[in-house]
Amino acid sequence: MLTPLTDGQKTHIDSLLGALTPEQKIAQTLSWVALPFGKRDFSDERMALIGDCAEKYQLGSVFLAHADTAAYKKVEQALRGRTKVPVIINSDLTYGPGCRLSDATVFPHTMAAGAAGSEELVEAMGESVAHEGRACGTHWTLAPMVDLVVNTNNPMMICRAFGSDPDHVLRLSRAFIRGVQKNGYMAAAPKHFPGDGVEDRDPHVCTVLNTLSRDHWMKTYGRVWRQIIDDGAMSIMTGHIGLPFMDPGTDYLGPPPATLSRKIQLDLLREEMGFDGVIVTDAVSMGGFTSQAGDEDRGWRILEAGGDCILFGDPEIDLPHMMQAFKDNQLSEARLDFAVRKMLELKARVGLFDGLAVADPTEAELTKYAAASNAMTRRSIAVVRDATNVLPVTLAKGAKVLTVTLSFKIARRHDETSELEVVDEELRKRGFDVDNELNLPADRLKQRLKDYDAVFINMNVPPRYGTNKFVGPPAKAMSGSVWRSHPRVVITAFGDPFKLYEMPFAQNMVLTFSNSAASQRQAVKVWLGEDDPLGKPPVSLPPYFEASVS
Repeated sequence: MLTPLTDGQKTHIDSLLGALTPEQKIAQTLSWVALPFGKRDFSDERMALIGDCAEKYQLGSVFLAHADTAAYKKVEQALRGRTKVPVIINSDLTYGPGCRLSDATVFPHTMAAGAAGSEELVEAMGESVAHEGRACGTHWTLAPMVDLVVNTNNPMMICRAFGSDPDHVLRLSRAFIRGVQKNGYMAAAPKHFPGDGVEDRDPHVCTVLNTLSRDHWMKTYGRVWRQIIDDGAMSIMTGHIGLPFMDPGTDYLGPPPATLSRKIQLDLLREEMGFDGVIVTDAVSMGGFTSQAGDEDRGWRILEAGGDCILFGDPEIDLPHMMQAFKDNQLSEARLDFAVRKMLELKARVGLFDGLAVADPTEAELTKYAAASNAMTRRSIAVVRDATNVLPVTLAKGAKVLTVTLSFKIARRHDETSELEVVDEELRKRGFDVDNELNLPADRLKQRLKDYDAVFINMNVPPRYGTNKFVGPPAKAMSGSVWRSHPRVVITAFGDPFKLYEMPFAQNMVLTFSNSAASQRQAVKVWLGEDDPLGKPPVSLPPYFEASVS
């Protein structure tokens, strides 16, 4: 369970709560996007705007997207002393700090951690998140993903979840949370309650459903959630995910998302499962939410449904509407005070009232985190098919090699933009003459096969909005399966582990579960027999392969 607060912390929280106006209380429940995705504006003008916005509205929380550690530090400095209550800063440091911070330690994707299967290494990843993240001003990571990969066509779960087996996911999730929270540097927010991964729709597009029966949910997702609650997770993110057995809905919209359901958040998560930390929503800009609530009523409805913090809340939009709802008794004082108290308790738990400061990691500490990342990557590559015994590939120095990248960037998730140039760099380092083609059409590939000693078909398939099926140029490039006529062809999925479903004819398949630079380097080592494929698939794709986890 949550670590109890001291009497002094409780007294301080009571005093703060009593001194806040209704408008200031509402602002405590908003997590405003201070550094948006894609814009990368770290100018002094932007920092001044961030500080001014926090002071004007007395914001409770801000969210930071991609930047470097210097920019995060500038945000923390811009917020310092501008509000009556310290602002808590959050970010999606989901699989290591490097997934958001460009100059921090980079780990492979969450599913690669699942394939490596080491609690020790995942805990080290959590420690890296907490230490490197807190040193640059972040107090709260919206992680880990504790969803289960039930449906292989789910576009958000590939790479982003630890796997499909509840015991395996629970074991690694607990390790990550332990690493994040053990020194008091940072709060974890496991997500997305009640659990994504059952169906093939994307909550960025519409409200998705977890359609398991109560009994089945309790034995799988529910068991995972109950244990991490018992372990003391400081917060939980609810998703735009309906749970029909708990809340079937009342109209054409169907089961409401957890973010708008009292039955899911208060009856199930709070009362039945005993959670006493902060409930933070997933981003309210997502289609799974906006299809159910408008700007005018989203804020007060979230709080009345049991939420405590509104991710991507906008004070210019939400404050006036929520204040009006408060005056009209649509938003009750009891629910507002409860949510604010939870936010203040979270701030106390990460030392915001005590002035806790964490120094930048030493070179020795950074070396330790990098070693954990390297070890995780080395243990993450799996070979699930080698029907013609092509692997490992033996090539003489100077051999002509063709790499064909199958990829399309449209709708790719913002944090999954790695390309596969490192593969070619590594092959060239070994003295091979390398050509690369992107989405090379099948007819042109057929004409060129004879010119190469080996061909590597590399699918860059990270999570994608809407669907992760091959469409457009990559689909056309696969037509004809012409590479079957070449004796040395290796097919690798850098990300989505389920591509055998779309290409069951493939003679071989290497799975990296990640497209990071380190995953690319390790894949080359496996191709050439310089290292063994040590990863165990944390997911199944019947009849092609089964999960193989301890």
